[in-house]
Amino acid sequence: MPNTIRNSIVAITNYTEERNEYLKARENLRLKNGAEQYSPIHPDDVVDRNNPDKVNPTIGYGYNLVDKTLAQNTAFFTLAFGGTLTPTIIDALQLLEIWRSKTDFTINGVTRKLTKLDIIDGAAGTIPELAALDSLKLTEAQASALLTAYLDGTSGYDGAEAGLNAALSGIDFSPSNPNASELPNSKERIALLSMYYQLPELIGPDLIAALQADNRAEAWFQIRFKHENSDNLGLQIRKNAESNTFGLVSSTDLEEYAEALGYL
Repeated sequence: MPNTIRNSIVAITNYTEERNEYLKARENLRLKNGAEQYSPIHPDDVVDRNNPDKVNPTIGYGYNLVDKTLAQNTAFFTLAFGGTLTPTIIDALQLLEIWRSKTDFTINGVTRKLTKLDIIDGAAGTIPELAALDSLKLTEAQASALLTAYLDGTSGYDGAEAGLNAALSGIDFSPSNPNASELPNSKERIALLSMYYQLPELIGPDLIAALQADNRAEAWFQIRFKHENSDNLGLQIRKNAESNTFGLVSSTDLEEYAEALGYL
């Protein structure tokens, strides 16, 4: 039946590679293409210094530093740095925890809570008390390792893939995946994972309802238009790409349509 989801998902054999390349291109294209030698801590959008809470400090391929505990950062960065953290990097992770936990910190002689701008500016080496943050820089290979670790999870910590499964747990995707209810490794999954990776709440109730109803067109519409980023050109472009990846029409239907057109 055209425009369904369950009967038209095609599994991808090289899913992990295709998934990672998709996210790399959308999270940090310059690092992926070699235009940048390494990725320091940076804002995830243009900084409005009068309203800095609109941006989040990130590193590598969109690894958001806002919601990660010290234990999580230690586990994920240990994998990124090949199994060992230097004392300076450990200090940097401690500073991130002081910021995240809103613990008082003395900076420029004043004791106060750290802000997002402190983390962003400190990572640029402009605040002496936060100089350790300048050591937290990732090469492309390290950023790739961090991305994979966060997507797939590590010992004691579930990754974004498991989080997406939990968000979709009430949906039966068989017969596309007859041995389990999880969404198969497919272009549809890459699109939804990209959304979840940005913000888990993007997998919202209306999108869940469309997936549950097996309504591909409605799911495509929810991905493309039902969000709060339409006034941000860059984010809307990403939503366009994600909806195109998910597909208004399944890849199998496209092949059938193309074959039919060949007879016209």
